[in-house]
Amino acid sequence: MACPGAQTLSMYLDGELAPTARPAIESHVDSCSVCRQLVRRWETIEQALEKSLNQYTKSRLMVGESSCARHTEVSGYVSGVLSPQEQQVLEEHLQQCDACLAEVMALRRTRSLLAQEQLLSPPPPLVQRVRQAIIESNPSLTIRPMARIVIEMMRSGLKLLESSRSSPAIDLQVTTLQLPAVTFRTAPKSEAQGQGVQIREIIGELEIRITLTHDDDATLSCRLTVQKQGRPLPQARVTLRKGGRTVYSRKLSPGGQVSFHRLNAGEYCLSIPQEQAETTLILQDPATTQP
Repeated sequence: MACPGAQTLSMYLDGELAPTARPAIESHVDSCSVCRQLVRRWETIEQALEKSLNQYTKSRLMVGESSCARHTEVSGYVSGVLSPQEQQVLEEHLQQCDACLAEVMALRRTRSLLAQEQLLSPPPPLVQRVRQAIIESNPSLTIRPMARIVIEMMRSGLKLLESSRSSPAIDLQVTTLQLPAVTFRTAPKSEAQGQGVQIREIIGELEIRITLTHDDDATLSCRLTVQKQGRPLPQARVTLRKGGRTVYSRKLSPGGQVSFHRLNAGEYCLSIPQEQAETTLILQDPATTQP
């Protein structure tokens, strides 16, 4: 048989293949040196990740979990999404806290291992099966697609290219946001960006405001504000996916806000599972889209 492909091999390694399909893939891996080498490399990576996690867990137990609970800050520090002030505070904390330092080292090791392999999007049939299983487990649960918005990332600001609503019941507004003068005073003239975009969506009792502004020439920041029945919606989880993979997953603050930073060009799915709401946000770099 022909080589089954990386996605099928990944499902085989994770035990996600149908029982009837597994024997054929197992036999192929035994006879194909290329596929066998790939599977063994992935197994080595999994073992290294497990070892790294065990070392981190052991460190936590030795120091005491109750002595520190900065998991979110540590993850943001390793990912490079903290503000300069937050980063300085955490670096001072790392000088004294062995547990958090061990966590930083484990996370960096994990990121290094993951960077060595090409990330694969889950196959569409698997995505569909998972979505269907979630809906069937809760008959009252349905996903409410809200809008599709295409934004062009220009050096001078952001430009709306296209917006569409999946339902006439949705009130969608996209407006240009003039940034305050302090933006130009605190950034070099060559780097100051003139305009952002604010998106306002209303569906039923839910109001979502999305504010997009430049981080730099190639990336954007996204600030989300959510209200329900005119009041902030706190603690609801917001996920941001790209290519079928989750790149952010955070809870709304008590004021109903959350921010995502350093978003580059691509198609993103912004969802609030608690409210069964999704928005497709497409960021386009004119340097790569022009013929």
